[in-house]
Amino acid sequence: MQLIAGTAGDGASLAELMNITGGSKRNFTPVTEESLLSVWGRDPGYASDGLLLVKDDNGSLLGATHALYDSSAQRGYLPFLLSRPGFEESVWPILLSASERHLRQASRLFIGSPYTPLYCALEGRFQPLWGNTEVMEPSETDARLTAFLRESGFRLRHTHLSLTINLKPLPDLDNPLPAGRWETLRGAGCWENGYTWYGMTATEEFGQHNHALNVLLVREDYRVIGHITWYPMRQNGKAAICDVAVTKRLRGRGIGSYLLHSALTHLYQLGFSKVELCTTPALSKAAYRLYLRAGFETAATWLEMSKPLHPSLTPSL
Repeated sequence: MQLIAGTAGDGASLAELMNITGGSKRNFTPVTEESLLSVWGRDPGYASDGLLLVKDDNGSLLGATHALYDSSAQRGYLPFLLSRPGFEESVWPILLSASERHLRQASRLFIGSPYTPLYCALEGRFQPLWGNTEVMEPSETDARLTAFLRESGFRLRHTHLSLTINLKPLPDLDNPLPAGRWETLRGAGCWENGYTWYGMTATEEFGQHNHALNVLLVREDYRVIGHITWYPMRQNGKAAICDVAVTKRLRGRGIGSYLLHSALTHLYQLGFSKVELCTTPALSKAAYRLYLRAGFETAATWLEMSKPLHPSLTPSL
């Protein structure tokens, strides 16, 4: 076996490996060389730098990871730790050791974090790889991988949940803000507008436009006070909710419930049969309760794990 630094030229073999190892994941969509190049092209600061590959003596790809460093937080991220079936015990240690050497400036290393550059942070809205609404690795069912990570010093940081609901007609709800102005935006209109909202365009924040994004919002004049965002998934009949927010001063008045109810009703009228989303109960208790009251159920559990790398550096928890 040999460890090498991968390049964009390894996109085809990496896509093949992802398809082999990811085929059992929820909502799996085959990865292509083009989709990987698209992901790497979103931020030249990351691109394929830190792409670490293990190959056999014949040059066949046995395993891969992508060690990404966020200098602003002194954090290292691994979006995936992949191995061909049967080679895990030899490939995973090589990749993890190489990642830690590559990320020698990081105070802490994360795997399974939704804030992973390029991959998980964009995975939902843009579906660049597997086309699901979860972080990529590891899941609660990946027993061998999570056991290896724990043995290597990783500890559980957060548990993320994928929630789903089957759509059906819903009874009407009273609008808690009758004086508010409700509006639906789509595609580029979600970002290229004069509202006080995210503060930057989709291109500035994500590197490209998301023309599939849809937003239901309520505003006072041109100040957004609540919104819910969704997009159609690649699987027929499914939509994903990727953002729900209400301004702090108006929380607790039923606006979030009304936004969610309105979105589910609208999606049902559009012909969708199922909706899903990802949430972190420990960080969003109110949102989690809102989803449960609406009838969402847990479909998958995802583990975010981390380990300290350099005690001399201030750890970023």
